[in-house]
Amino acid sequence: MAHISVCVATTRPSTVGAMVRSILRQTWTDWELVVVGQGDADALRRAVDLGSGKDPRVRYVHSDRRGLSAARNRALSESSGDIFAMTDDDCEARSDWLTVLAARFNADKALGLVGGTLVAPPPEKRFVPSSCLSNEPGDVVYDPTVTPPPAPAGFGCVGGNMAVTRAAAERVGRFDELLGAGARFPSGEDLDYVHRLELAGVKMACTPRSVVFHTHGRRYGPGRMVSYWHGQGTGHGAISAKLTLRGDPRGAEAVRIGVAQEVTQWLPGGPSGNRLGSPKQALRRLASDSVRLPTASVAYRSVLRHYVVDDDGVLRRRTRTLASQRASP
Repeated sequence: MAHISVCVATTRPSTVGAMVRSILRQTWTDWELVVVGQGDADALRRAVDLGSGKDPRVRYVHSDRRGLSAARNRALSESSGDIFAMTDDDCEARSDWLTVLAARFNADKALGLVGGTLVAPPPEKRFVPSSCLSNEPGDVVYDPTVTPPPAPAGFGCVGGNMAVTRAAAERVGRFDELLGAGARFPSGEDLDYVHRLELAGVKMACTPRSVVFHTHGRRYGPGRMVSYWHGQGTGHGAISAKLTLRGDPRGAEAVRIGVAQEVTQWLPGGPSGNRLGSPKQALRRLASDSVRLPTASVAYRSVLRHYVVDDDGVLRRRTRTLASQRASP
């Protein structure tokens, strides 16, 4: 048995109640839910109380700090579990979510992280363009002390459905508060955390049987899609730069390969062949690439120029005196 702390950051009173109710329906009963709100405290607290029916296992904590990573760090510090399970305030967990996670950790005591499936809902507005984050991992184990990076095919983890043990979290430290929604680089805090677990030699796994539905995650309209792509590109560039600052060649390689692939796939006979799909899909890919690629490149250069990675593995702004600052090895 394991006591599981479900850690959720919220800014949306309109959807957080559904997330809370999905945790109350879990078949695993040894849990607590810590919801960290940022925004309208009264509205968020009412939504959490209404969703939970004031179940004593559900706790609302308000934070004036901005950003998803800051809220996750606060949730981790407020939690008492052996396992920290994370999802988002626009998601709903399948009723066996915690049971599957607990079984996976119990089956292999060496695991420090388990990631799972994030299911995007189908579009409700047929003629309005939309985007929604999803994740479809394989049943994959990744031990960086045995298999050198990168992770094997099929391994993938997103913040909407991931869990870490207390021991792994204490070993790696807090989420980077310059990454993630609401931060300077508004995505990628989850992938960065995986990279840091990898650097620490923490064994990880993914299982498609751990399922969370991204019920309210679809964003509609060109404006919101461009904002979404911009955030993705910015986060990707920042994560790549962090790898470079740590001496990991994958950082520069990701930028170089990204540029080459995104440009050449549009040339006649390019490497993508027919994989771009229908003309509609190709047009959408062209639109997203035209946003993601330049923003990733700008963010990459900005981080290399203005930031360092400190001893805790998080980004810090460079100061005039750099003697006390250095990139982590």
